[in-house]
Amino acid sequence: MLFIGSLEQQFIENRRKYHEINLVFQAKTKASGMKIESKEKHLQFFLFTKKQLIRQTILPNILKGAVLKWFRNKKIFWVSQWK
Repeated sequence: MLFIGSLEQQFIENRRKYHEINLVFQAKTKASGMKIESKEKHLQFFLFTKKQLIRQTILPNILKGAVLKWFRNKKIFWVSQWK
């Protein structure tokens, strides 16, 4: 597993303000369709190939752009949506 970057963001959901930091990793798996389960019910993990990632809706929007840029330059990224 390889750390490729992180994202800081703030958002409002159900009238509550949240601040989170996402850590993003590149991982190689041996089995396609592998499912990773979180220990926390509110978290979900998804595995995509680069080709699949291009077609996915990823929120926050700047995360997808940062990951696709990482594929090109392999530089660890830090992006923020701090408001």
